[in-house]
Amino acid sequence: MNIFAKSNKNNILSNIAAVFMGTGVLLGVSGCGGGGGGGTPAPEPFITKVTDGLSGAEADGHSLFPSISADGRYVVFESDASNLVSGDTNNVSDIFLRDMQTGSITRVSVDSSGAEGDGVSTFSSITADGRYVAFKSLAENLVANDGNGAADFFRHDTQSGTTIRVSIDTSGTAGSGNGFAPPSISADGRYIAFESGATDLVIGDTNGQSDIFLRDTLNNTTLRISVVSGSEPDGGSFSPVITADGNIVTFASDATNLVANDGNAASDIFIRDIDAEITARVSVVTGASGVEGNDRSFNPIITPDGRFVLFSSNANNFVSGGGDTNGQTDSFVRDTQNNTTTRISIDSNGGEVDSGSFASGISADGRYTVFTSAASNLISGGASNGLDDVYVHDAETGETIRVSVDSSGIEADGDSKANGNSLTINADGRYVVFSSKATNLLGDDTNGVSDVYRVLISKTP
Repeated sequence: MNIFAKSNKNNILSNIAAVFMGTGVLLGVSGCGGGGGGGTPAPEPFITKVTDGLSGAEADGHSLFPSISADGRYVVFESDASNLVSGDTNNVSDIFLRDMQTGSITRVSVDSSGAEGDGVSTFSSITADGRYVAFKSLAENLVANDGNGAADFFRHDTQSGTTIRVSIDTSGTAGSGNGFAPPSISADGRYIAFESGATDLVIGDTNGQSDIFLRDTLNNTTLRISVVSGSEPDGGSFSPVITADGNIVTFASDATNLVANDGNAASDIFIRDIDAEITARVSVVTGASGVEGNDRSFNPIITPDGRFVLFSSNANNFVSGGGDTNGQTDSFVRDTQNNTTTRISIDSNGGEVDSGSFASGISADGRYTVFTSAASNLISGGASNGLDDVYVHDAETGETIRVSVDSSGIEADGDSKANGNSLTINADGRYVVFSSKATNLLGDDTNGVSDVYRVLISKTP
Protein backbone atom coordinates (compact mmCIF):
# COMPACT_ATOMS: atom_id res chain seq x y z
CA MET A 1 0.00 0.00 0.00
CA ASN A 2 1.20 3.50 -0.79
CA ILE A 3 1.07 5.18 2.59
CA PHE A 4 1.02 8.58 0.92
CA ALA A 5 -2.35 7.94 -0.70
CA LYS A 6 -5.05 9.84 1.15
CA SER A 7 -7.89 7.92 2.75
CA ASN A 8 -11.09 9.35 4.14
CA LYS A 9 -10.51 12.06 6.69
CA ASN A 10 -10.20 9.95 9.84
CA ASN A 11 -8.79 11.93 12.70
CA ILE A 12 -5.03 11.64 13.19
CA LEU A 13 -5.48 11.59 16.94
CA SER A 14 -8.03 8.79 16.87
CA ASN A 15 -5.79 6.79 14.56
CA ILE A 16 -2.80 6.97 16.88
CA ALA A 17 -4.89 6.23 19.94
CA ALA A 18 -6.50 3.25 18.23
CA VAL A 19 -3.13 1.78 17.36
CA PHE A 20 -2.13 1.72 21.00
CA MET A 21 -5.49 0.58 22.33
CA GLY A 22 -5.53 -2.25 19.83
CA THR A 23 -2.03 -3.45 20.64
CA GLY A 24 -2.15 -2.80 24.35
CA VAL A 25 1.16 -0.94 24.07
CA LEU A 26 1.78 1.99 26.36
CA LEU A 27 5.35 3.05 25.76
CA GLY A 28 7.21 5.43 28.00
CA VAL A 29 4.29 6.18 30.30
CA SER A 30 5.48 8.63 32.90
CA GLY A 31 5.85 7.28 36.38
CA CYS A 32 6.38 10.73 37.78
CA GLY A 33 2.75 11.58 38.23
CA GLY A 34 2.08 8.89 40.78
CA GLY A 35 -1.02 6.82 40.71
CA GLY A 36 -2.09 6.25 44.28
CA GLY A 37 -2.79 3.21 46.21
CA GLY A 38 -1.37 0.33 44.42
CA GLY A 39 -2.08 0.42 41.14
CA THR A 40 -3.18 2.37 38.17
CA PRO A 41 -0.80 5.17 37.18
CA ALA A 42 -2.17 8.64 36.61
CA PRO A 43 -3.22 9.38 33.02
CA GLU A 44 -0.33 10.58 30.93
CA PRO A 45 -0.57 14.32 30.20
CA PHE A 46 -0.60 15.81 26.73
CA ILE A 47 2.47 17.96 27.37
CA THR A 48 5.40 17.49 29.73
CA LYS A 49 8.33 19.78 30.31
CA VAL A 50 11.54 17.80 29.88
CA THR A 51 13.91 20.39 31.27
CA ASP A 52 12.84 20.91 34.86
CA GLY A 53 15.86 20.51 37.10
CA LEU A 54 16.72 19.63 40.67
CA SER A 55 13.66 19.30 42.91
CA GLY A 56 11.47 20.36 40.00
CA ALA A 57 13.02 23.83 39.74
CA GLU A 58 12.85 25.60 36.39
CA ALA A 59 16.01 25.50 34.32
CA ASP A 60 18.12 28.64 34.69
CA GLY A 61 19.41 28.51 31.11
CA HIS A 62 18.26 27.80 27.56
CA SER A 63 17.58 24.20 26.50
CA LEU A 64 17.57 23.27 22.81
CA PHE A 65 17.92 20.57 20.13
CA PRO A 66 16.10 17.58 21.68
CA SER A 67 16.20 14.03 20.34
CA ILE A 68 14.00 11.14 21.51
CA SER A 69 14.57 7.40 21.82
CA ALA A 70 12.54 4.93 19.76
CA ASP A 71 10.05 4.18 22.54
CA GLY A 72 9.80 7.81 23.66
CA ARG A 73 11.16 7.17 27.14
CA TYR A 74 14.47 9.02 26.85
CA VAL A 75 15.05 12.57 25.64
CA VAL A 76 18.52 14.01 25.11
CA PHE A 77 19.06 17.75 24.73
CA GLU A 78 21.54 20.61 25.00
CA SER A 79 21.31 23.12 27.82
CA ASP A 80 23.37 25.90 29.33
CA ALA A 81 21.38 25.62 32.56
CA SER A 82 23.47 25.02 35.68
CA ASN A 83 20.71 23.57 37.89
CA LEU A 84 19.64 20.45 36.02
CA VAL A 85 22.14 18.29 37.89
CA SER A 86 24.27 18.89 40.95
CA GLY A 87 27.88 19.97 40.49
CA ASP A 88 27.40 21.78 37.17
CA THR A 89 30.02 24.51 37.46
CA ASN A 90 31.60 24.70 34.00
CA ASN A 91 29.46 27.64 32.80
CA VAL A 92 29.00 26.17 29.32
CA SER A 93 26.28 24.22 27.55
CA ASP A 94 26.17 20.49 28.26
CA ILE A 95 24.26 17.47 26.96
CA PHE A 96 21.65 15.96 29.28
CA LEU A 97 19.51 12.82 29.21
CA ARG A 98 16.04 12.80 30.74
CA ASP A 99 14.34 9.53 31.65
CA MET A 100 10.66 10.38 31.22
CA GLN A 101 9.62 7.32 33.19
CA THR A 102 11.65 7.94 36.34
CA GLY A 103 12.07 11.69 35.95
CA SER A 104 15.85 11.53 36.39
CA ILE A 105 18.23 13.81 34.48
CA THR A 106 21.83 12.77 33.79
CA ARG A 107 24.60 14.83 32.24
CA VAL A 108 26.27 12.81 29.48
CA SER A 109 28.85 15.29 28.14
CA VAL A 110 31.35 14.08 30.72
CA ASP A 111 34.53 12.05 30.65
CA SER A 112 34.65 8.37 31.57
CA SER A 113 35.06 9.22 35.25
CA GLY A 114 32.05 11.56 35.22
CA ALA A 115 34.03 14.82 35.25
CA GLU A 116 32.32 17.70 33.45
CA GLY A 117 33.60 18.99 30.14
CA ASP A 118 35.69 22.15 29.99
CA GLY A 119 34.11 23.38 26.76
CA VAL A 120 30.77 23.79 25.01
CA SER A 121 28.89 20.60 24.10
CA THR A 122 26.05 20.67 21.59
CA PHE A 123 24.11 18.73 18.92
CA SER A 124 23.26 15.30 20.34
CA SER A 125 21.76 12.11 18.93
CA ILE A 126 20.45 9.09 20.85
CA THR A 127 20.26 5.37 20.07
CA ALA A 128 16.95 3.56 19.77
CA ASP A 129 17.17 2.16 23.31
CA GLY A 130 18.63 5.32 24.86
CA ARG A 131 21.90 3.69 25.89
CA TYR A 132 24.33 5.66 23.73
CA VAL A 133 24.45 9.39 23.04
CA ALA A 134 26.59 10.99 20.35
CA PHE A 135 27.38 14.69 20.56
CA LYS A 136 29.73 17.45 19.46
CA SER A 137 32.03 19.22 21.89
CA LEU A 138 34.83 21.75 22.13
CA ALA A 139 35.85 20.28 25.48
CA GLU A 140 39.44 19.03 25.61
CA ASN A 141 39.14 16.88 28.73
CA LEU A 142 36.55 14.30 27.70
CA VAL A 143 39.25 11.94 26.46
CA ALA A 144 43.01 11.84 26.93
CA ASN A 145 45.32 13.73 24.57
CA ASP A 146 42.68 15.97 23.04
CA GLY A 147 44.81 18.85 21.88
CA ASN A 148 43.59 19.52 18.36
CA GLY A 149 41.74 22.70 19.34
CA ALA A 150 38.76 21.65 17.23
CA ALA A 151 35.17 20.62 17.79
CA ASP A 152 35.13 16.83 17.98
CA PHE A 153 32.41 14.19 18.10
CA PHE A 154 32.03 11.82 21.03
CA ARG A 155 29.92 8.86 22.10
CA HIS A 156 28.88 8.34 25.72
CA ASP A 157 27.69 4.98 27.04
CA THR A 158 25.12 5.61 29.76
CA GLN A 159 25.48 2.07 31.11
CA SER A 160 29.25 1.87 31.47
CA GLY A 161 29.86 5.61 31.77
CA THR A 162 32.54 5.45 29.08
CA THR A 163 33.09 8.36 26.69
CA ILE A 164 35.06 7.88 23.48
CA ARG A 165 35.99 10.24 20.67
CA VAL A 166 34.72 9.16 17.25
CA SER A 167 36.01 11.93 14.95
CA ILE A 168 39.34 10.15 14.58
CA ASP A 169 41.08 8.31 11.77
CA THR A 170 41.44 4.55 11.59
CA SER A 171 44.67 4.70 13.60
CA GLY A 172 42.94 6.64 16.38
CA THR A 173 44.42 10.07 15.61
CA ALA A 174 42.06 13.02 15.95
CA GLY A 175 41.07 15.02 12.91
CA SER A 176 42.54 18.47 12.46
CA GLY A 177 39.32 20.21 11.43
CA ASN A 178 36.09 21.18 13.11
CA GLY A 179 32.95 19.09 13.19
CA PHE A 180 29.77 20.89 12.21
CA ALA A 181 26.23 19.47 11.97
CA PRO A 182 24.71 17.12 14.56
CA PRO A 183 26.09 13.57 14.49
CA SER A 184 23.79 10.63 13.80
CA ILE A 185 24.08 7.27 15.55
CA SER A 186 22.88 3.80 14.52
CA ALA A 187 20.30 1.94 16.59
CA ASP A 188 22.90 -0.12 18.45
CA GLY A 189 25.43 2.70 18.83
CA ARG A 190 28.09 1.03 16.71
CA TYR A 191 28.14 3.51 13.83
CA ILE A 192 28.27 7.30 14.03
CA ALA A 193 27.94 9.50 10.95
CA PHE A 194 29.33 13.01 11.21
CA GLU A 195 30.28 16.03 9.15
CA SER A 196 33.79 17.40 9.35
CA GLY A 197 36.12 19.82 7.65
CA ALA A 198 39.14 17.74 8.66
CA THR A 199 41.42 16.66 5.82
CA ASP A 200 43.27 13.90 7.68
CA LEU A 201 40.53 11.47 8.72
CA VAL A 202 41.03 9.40 5.57
CA ILE A 203 43.83 9.12 3.05
CA GLY A 204 43.49 11.28 -0.05
CA ASP A 205 41.14 13.95 1.30
CA THR A 206 42.25 16.88 -0.81
CA ASN A 207 39.01 18.56 -1.85
CA GLY A 208 39.13 21.23 0.85
CA GLN A 209 35.45 20.67 1.58
CA SER A 210 33.31 19.55 4.47
CA ASP A 211 32.72 15.81 4.05
CA ILE A 212 30.58 13.09 5.64
CA PHE A 213 32.36 10.34 7.56
CA LEU A 214 31.30 7.10 9.23
CA ARG A 215 32.99 5.76 12.34
CA ASP A 216 32.70 2.05 13.12
CA THR A 217 33.34 1.80 16.87
CA LEU A 218 33.58 -2.00 16.75
CA ASN A 219 36.22 -2.31 14.04
CA ASN A 220 37.76 1.10 14.80
CA THR A 221 37.59 2.28 11.21
CA THR A 222 36.68 5.64 9.68
CA LEU A 223 35.26 5.87 6.17
CA ARG A 224 34.38 8.86 4.02
CA ILE A 225 30.94 8.28 2.53
CA SER A 226 30.27 11.51 0.61
CA VAL A 227 31.95 9.96 -2.42
CA VAL A 228 31.08 8.21 -5.67
CA SER A 229 33.17 5.50 -7.33
CA GLY A 230 36.07 6.47 -5.12
CA SER A 231 36.14 10.06 -6.40
CA GLU A 232 36.13 13.10 -4.16
CA PRO A 233 33.12 15.40 -4.20
CA ASP A 234 33.69 18.85 -5.71
CA GLY A 235 31.50 20.57 -3.12
CA GLY A 236 30.75 20.46 0.57
CA SER A 237 28.52 17.80 2.14
CA PHE A 238 26.39 18.39 5.22
CA SER A 239 23.83 17.09 7.73
CA PRO A 240 24.20 13.29 7.81
CA VAL A 241 21.49 10.99 9.17
CA ILE A 242 22.01 7.23 9.43
CA THR A 243 19.69 4.23 9.23
CA ALA A 244 19.20 1.84 12.14
CA ASP A 245 21.70 -0.71 10.82
CA GLY A 246 24.27 1.91 9.85
CA ASN A 247 24.41 0.88 6.19
CA ILE A 248 22.66 3.86 4.59
CA VAL A 249 23.37 7.52 5.26
CA THR A 250 21.48 10.47 3.84
CA PHE A 251 23.11 13.87 3.55
CA ALA A 252 22.92 17.17 1.69
CA SER A 253 25.66 18.23 -0.69
CA ASP A 254 26.67 21.07 -2.97
CA ALA A 255 28.77 18.65 -5.01
CA THR A 256 27.95 18.28 -8.70
CA ASN A 257 29.79 15.00 -9.29
CA LEU A 258 28.14 12.59 -6.85
CA VAL A 259 25.66 11.51 -9.53
CA ALA A 260 25.43 12.00 -13.27
CA ASN A 261 23.58 14.97 -14.76
CA ASP A 262 23.68 17.16 -11.67
CA GLY A 263 23.26 20.54 -13.28
CA ASN A 264 20.99 22.51 -10.96
CA ALA A 265 23.82 24.42 -9.24
CA ALA A 266 22.10 23.83 -5.90
CA SER A 267 22.48 21.56 -2.91
CA ASP A 268 20.73 18.21 -3.26
CA ILE A 269 19.84 15.30 -0.99
CA PHE A 270 21.68 12.01 -1.44
CA ILE A 271 21.75 8.55 0.09
CA ARG A 272 24.85 6.40 0.26
CA ASP A 273 24.55 2.61 0.47
CA ILE A 274 27.82 1.71 2.13
CA ASP A 275 27.85 -2.03 1.44
CA ALA A 276 26.83 -1.60 -2.19
CA GLU A 277 29.05 1.49 -2.62
CA ILE A 278 26.24 3.32 -4.41
CA THR A 279 25.33 7.01 -4.11
CA ALA A 280 21.89 8.12 -5.31
CA ARG A 281 20.13 11.46 -5.38
CA VAL A 282 16.69 11.53 -3.73
CA SER A 283 15.72 15.20 -4.10
CA VAL A 284 14.14 14.45 -7.46
CA VAL A 285 10.64 14.55 -8.91
CA THR A 286 8.25 11.60 -8.73
CA GLY A 287 9.24 8.76 -11.04
CA ALA A 288 12.38 6.83 -11.83
CA SER A 289 13.74 9.38 -14.31
CA GLY A 290 15.61 11.28 -11.62
CA VAL A 291 14.66 14.79 -12.77
CA GLU A 292 16.43 17.10 -10.34
CA GLY A 293 14.92 19.78 -8.17
CA ASN A 294 15.20 23.28 -9.56
CA ASP A 295 16.42 24.85 -6.33
CA ARG A 296 18.19 24.07 -3.08
CA SER A 297 17.28 21.06 -0.89
CA PHE A 298 18.53 20.54 2.66
CA ASN A 299 17.85 19.05 6.14
CA PRO A 300 17.45 15.35 5.23
CA ILE A 301 16.09 12.82 7.73
CA ILE A 302 15.83 9.10 6.93
CA THR A 303 13.63 6.38 8.40
CA PRO A 304 15.36 3.54 10.27
CA ASP A 305 14.90 1.14 7.34
CA GLY A 306 16.12 3.66 4.75
CA ARG A 307 12.93 3.69 2.69
CA PHE A 308 11.72 7.25 3.30
CA VAL A 309 13.72 10.48 3.29
CA LEU A 310 12.19 13.70 4.59
CA PHE A 311 13.81 16.96 3.51
CA SER A 312 13.24 20.68 3.05
CA SER A 313 13.48 22.35 -0.33
CA ASN A 314 13.09 25.64 -2.14
CA ALA A 315 12.42 23.74 -5.38
CA ASN A 316 8.96 24.23 -6.89
CA ASN A 317 8.96 21.35 -9.38
CA PHE A 318 8.42 18.44 -6.99
CA VAL A 319 4.65 18.99 -7.06
CA SER A 320 3.14 17.83 -10.35
CA GLY A 321 1.19 20.12 -12.63
CA GLY A 322 2.88 23.28 -11.43
CA GLY A 323 1.06 23.02 -8.13
CA ASP A 324 3.82 24.52 -6.00
CA THR A 325 3.18 28.25 -6.27
CA ASN A 326 3.67 29.54 -2.74
CA GLY A 327 7.28 30.64 -3.25
CA GLN A 328 8.19 29.17 0.13
CA THR A 329 10.47 26.48 1.52
CA ASP A 330 8.41 23.30 1.76
CA SER A 331 9.01 19.85 3.23
CA PHE A 332 8.87 16.68 1.13
CA VAL A 333 9.12 12.92 1.57
CA ARG A 334 10.87 10.72 -0.97
CA ASP A 335 9.75 7.09 -1.06
CA THR A 336 12.82 5.32 -2.43
CA GLN A 337 10.85 2.13 -3.03
CA ASN A 338 8.01 3.61 -5.08
CA ASN A 339 10.01 6.55 -6.47
CA THR A 340 7.50 9.15 -5.28
CA THR A 341 8.19 12.62 -3.91
CA THR A 342 5.33 14.09 -1.88
CA ARG A 343 4.90 17.48 -0.25
CA ILE A 344 3.86 17.11 3.40
CA SER A 345 3.90 20.76 4.53
CA ILE A 346 0.27 21.27 3.58
CA ASP A 347 -2.98 21.84 5.42
CA SER A 348 -5.49 19.06 6.00
CA ASN A 349 -7.15 19.78 2.66
CA GLY A 350 -3.89 19.65 0.74
CA GLY A 351 -3.60 23.42 0.48
CA GLU A 352 -0.32 25.31 0.22
CA VAL A 353 0.99 27.26 3.17
CA ASP A 354 1.91 30.92 3.33
CA SER A 355 5.30 30.64 5.04
CA GLY A 356 8.36 28.42 5.01
CA SER A 357 8.16 24.92 6.49
CA PHE A 358 11.23 23.06 7.66
CA ALA A 359 11.60 19.28 7.97
CA SER A 360 12.00 18.14 11.56
CA GLY A 361 11.26 14.41 11.96
CA ILE A 362 9.66 11.28 10.54
CA SER A 363 8.21 8.17 12.17
CA ALA A 364 9.73 4.76 11.45
CA ASP A 365 7.05 3.80 8.91
CA GLY A 366 7.06 7.19 7.20
CA ARG A 367 3.44 7.90 8.07
CA TYR A 368 3.93 10.80 10.47
CA THR A 369 6.19 13.74 9.70
CA VAL A 370 7.12 16.72 11.84
CA PHE A 371 7.93 20.17 10.55
CA THR A 372 8.35 23.68 11.91
CA SER A 373 6.55 26.60 10.29
CA ALA A 374 5.37 30.15 10.93
CA ALA A 375 2.55 29.70 8.43
CA SER A 376 -0.83 31.13 9.42
CA ASN A 377 -3.01 28.80 7.34
CA LEU A 378 -1.98 25.24 8.25
CA ILE A 379 -4.86 24.55 10.61
CA SER A 380 -8.56 25.34 10.74
CA GLY A 381 -9.02 28.83 12.13
CA GLY A 382 -5.40 29.63 11.37
CA ALA A 383 -2.43 30.37 13.58
CA SER A 384 -2.59 33.91 14.87
CA ASN A 385 0.60 34.11 16.92
CA GLY A 386 2.86 34.92 13.96
CA LEU A 387 5.49 32.58 15.41
CA ASP A 388 7.22 29.33 14.57
CA ASP A 389 5.07 26.36 15.56
CA VAL A 390 5.51 22.60 15.38
CA TYR A 391 3.16 20.52 13.22
CA VAL A 392 2.57 16.82 12.56
CA HIS A 393 1.27 15.60 9.21
CA ASP A 394 -0.39 12.20 8.74
CA ALA A 395 0.42 10.93 5.25
CA GLU A 396 -2.32 8.32 5.37
CA THR A 397 -5.26 10.59 6.24
CA GLY A 398 -3.81 13.86 4.97
CA GLU A 399 -4.48 15.62 8.26
CA THR A 400 -2.10 18.23 9.72
CA ILE A 401 -2.23 19.26 13.38
CA ARG A 402 -0.33 21.77 15.50
CA VAL A 403 1.29 20.24 18.60
CA SER A 404 3.09 23.27 20.07
CA VAL A 405 0.03 24.25 22.12
CA ASP A 406 -1.02 23.96 25.74
CA SER A 407 -3.31 21.23 27.03
CA SER A 408 -6.42 23.22 26.11
CA GLY A 409 -5.23 24.03 22.60
CA ILE A 410 -4.08 27.61 23.28
CA GLU A 411 -1.27 28.54 20.90
CA ALA A 412 2.22 29.28 22.18
CA ASP A 413 3.26 32.86 22.94
CA GLY A 414 6.87 32.19 21.88
CA ASP A 415 8.66 30.48 19.01
CA SER A 416 8.62 26.66 19.06
CA LYS A 417 11.03 24.59 17.00
CA ALA A 418 11.62 20.92 16.31
CA ASN A 419 15.17 20.80 15.04
CA GLY A 420 15.93 19.04 11.78
CA ASN A 421 18.48 16.25 11.23
CA SER A 422 17.41 14.67 14.47
CA LEU A 423 14.98 12.31 16.17
CA THR A 424 12.15 14.67 17.09
CA ILE A 425 9.43 12.02 16.79
CA ASN A 426 9.66 8.55 18.27
CA ALA A 427 9.49 5.41 16.15
CA ASP A 428 5.72 4.82 16.23
CA GLY A 429 4.76 8.48 16.03
CA ARG A 430 3.35 8.69 19.53
CA TYR A 431 5.60 11.42 20.93
CA VAL A 432 7.15 14.61 19.56
CA VAL A 433 9.82 16.70 21.27
CA PHE A 434 10.60 20.35 20.60
CA SER A 435 12.05 23.45 22.22
CA SER A 436 10.02 26.58 22.88
CA LYS A 437 10.43 30.10 24.18
CA ALA A 438 6.74 30.14 25.10
CA THR A 439 5.73 30.93 28.68
CA ASN A 440 2.18 29.56 28.45
CA LEU A 441 2.55 25.90 27.47
CA LEU A 442 2.56 24.84 31.11
CA GLY A 443 1.77 26.79 34.26
CA ASP A 444 4.41 28.63 36.28
CA ASP A 445 6.88 29.07 33.41
CA THR A 446 8.75 32.14 34.55
CA ASN A 447 12.37 31.36 33.69
CA GLY A 448 12.39 33.41 30.49
CA VAL A 449 14.40 30.85 28.51
CA SER A 450 13.78 28.14 25.94
CA ASP A 451 12.59 24.86 27.42
CA VAL A 452 12.19 21.40 25.92
CA TYR A 453 8.78 19.69 25.85
CA ARG A 454 7.46 16.26 24.97
CA VAL A 455 3.89 15.96 23.71
CA LEU A 456 1.65 12.91 23.47
CA ILE A 457 0.14 13.33 20.02
CA SER A 458 -3.00 11.31 20.67
CA LYS A 459 -4.03 13.84 23.32
CA THR A 460 -3.49 16.93 21.18
CA PRO A 461 -6.40 19.27 21.99
